[in-house]
Amino acid sequence: MLFVDHVGAQEGTPSLQADAPQGMLVYEIGTAGYRGCERRVIADYAKAAAGDSQALERMLGICAEAIEVDTQNAEAVAWRGAARMLEAGEASSSGDMMAAMTAVNGALADLARASKLEPENPGVRLIAAQSLLALSQNHPIPQMAKNYAKQGIGHAEAGLASLHDNWGAQPVEMKGRLMFDVAAAYERLGEPGKARDWYNRVIGAVPGSAYAEQAHAELEAQDNAADRAARSL
Repeated sequence: MLFVDHVGAQEGTPSLQADAPQGMLVYEIGTAGYRGCERRVIADYAKAAAGDSQALERMLGICAEAIEVDTQNAEAVAWRGAARMLEAGEASSSGDMMAAMTAVNGALADLARASKLEPENPGVRLIAAQSLLALSQNHPIPQMAKNYAKQGIGHAEAGLASLHDNWGAQPVEMKGRLMFDVAAAYERLGEPGKARDWYNRVIGAVPGSAYAEQAHAELEAQDNAADRAARSL
């Protein structure tokens, strides 16, 4: 999963956060909705995603505190949704499907509310996109997985569009990962044409990157499958 921090300094300028975990992506987009919640939760989110239950509890507590101070804090609501999605994964892994379902429902409500509060905030949109695309990959019910993939694609496209004016300044990791995930989601939805379009966008946006190499491999696999189908006729 892609980790992001919107630190509200010079708009569009990539930066590194001194206390961010190794490999953590931090970038600045200067959104009007920035309130600092990310700086407080980003390290714990990385640990929670790796299975640290104490970090997850800390993150949920920080989000709850921020929301208590300001119920309209869209980014805190979005991060709580992301944390609840991780909570659902923990519950599912332990076999507590009722708790997992409750956590997923809470996560979906938070992500939807955050996006409604600040629909133009790319940070909110990208958090929702990451969570929903991940859910679509792991959900056991195919139709629901498809619905979450569609929602994730919608949030990803909205978030990426919000970054249009500063597109060139955004980090390769953010652009490549999210665009590749959109392409893969279209592949799972059985829409190879749209998947192909997004794989080509990845190649154009981040040439020479690992994501571009993956996109080339996916396009080659599509071509090989089409050739095999044609020869079988």
